[in-house]
Amino acid sequence: MAQGKMEQTEDIQILFDDFDYTGPEDKKLAGFKWSVKEGIAGPGPVGCSWSRDNISFISDPENSKNKIMRLSASTDGTASGCSHAEILHETKYFEGTYAARVRFSDKPQAGENGDKINETFFTISPLRYANDPLYSECDFEYLANGGWDREGATMWLTSWHTYEDFPDFKMDNINNAIGESHEGWHVLVCVAAAGEVKYYIDGVLRAVHGERFYPRALMNISFNLWFLNEEGALLPEGGKRTYTMDVDWVFHSANQIMTSEEIADCVNAYRTRGIKRFDSVNGNT
Repeated sequence: MAQGKMEQTEDIQILFDDFDYTGPEDKKLAGFKWSVKEGIAGPGPVGCSWSRDNISFISDPENSKNKIMRLSASTDGTASGCSHAEILHETKYFEGTYAARVRFSDKPQAGENGDKINETFFTISPLRYANDPLYSECDFEYLANGGWDREGATMWLTSWHTYEDFPDFKMDNINNAIGESHEGWHVLVCVAAAGEVKYYIDGVLRAVHGERFYPRALMNISFNLWFLNEEGALLPEGGKRTYTMDVDWVFHSANQIMTSEEIADCVNAYRTRGIKRFDSVNGNT
């Protein structure tokens, strides 16, 4: 990653969260402006649901002093039996560096493997109406069991211009698909600066997008885990399958271009000082 800095006149604005919470009902979670998605809604098979019970915080098996956020999604092979997870932060983020340390899974924690699951770290703005010209979205989406006309594990790096949902889904985006397993822990970095969105995985540049696909509106930071809505996405009805995705930490530096090494230094500095969470992002573009 190239080291550099965007033009800036205000103090550096940082978001950091080490996900040290007791559970989705922890008042500190909402107090830090995280929201958990609930109810029957998309994306996913028609009739699928989202539950706050699918967000948990567990002890790190490799470090008893550390906690990890776990997203879980389960299905019995029916659309109504799909239960998904999503957690998002405020809609106030624009240019700068986004990063998270995420553990992807290639198979379910329990049950038969084969459902088409989407494990995601992304930024997104509200869609005000169909083909909203200000709509903005930047995605890391890992499809461990394939999907979207590709077989096998694939990481999708996607930047959006806009889309419409009705009467037929139509999208205007650009993507890079990496056809290889990403099981295990990875540091994901997305840099939006100077008209380009750059996607890095473990410090390696994997995609560059620009022009009309560059963000144009404030976005939120989100993580979610859900089953695809396409033919053959779910194995036949049967026993319950549960998939998981873990997140160690999330980081954002507004209006700054940072390397993976610089991000790691910041995260380690916060941890050394015992800082579990910090937010000084004011949400101005």
